[in-house]
Amino acid sequence: MRQDDYFLNQIDILGRILGKVIADLLQLNSPDNILQIDSINEAVKNGIDLELEEIKTIPDEDFLDSLLKNPKINLDNLEKLAETLRLLSIKSNFEFNKKALNLYLYVEEKSTTYSSVRISKIKLLKEQNGL
Repeated sequence: MRQDDYFLNQIDILGRILGKVIADLLQLNSPDNILQIDSINEAVKNGIDLELEEIKTIPDEDFLDSLLKNPKINLDNLEKLAETLRLLSIKSNFEFNKKALNLYLYVEEKSTTYSSVRISKIKLLKEQNGL
């Protein structure tokens, strides 16, 4: 029981970290863009033990499998990470659209909850990736 509580707490913490990252991304147009990217990088590193540059080097097709090995990851956190990567692709020089699409597709397949927002993001990412 105690170990389950610990993991649930870790998953909750990761969800809050990724939520903050998304909030920071929505404000990336400010003059402090570089500082915000550093802040986002630090938050992602604290959450999933990977930096943005490391994420960039992982092949798109291997990214999901590498994340699923992390016990802190659940569907909600994967969806938040997908949104983070999607927004980073829009507002910075990172190209994470395929990784975000793979995460969204996995969440859509495994989730028991229908989300029209998720469906629209998948459709948009497919269009952006020429699929």
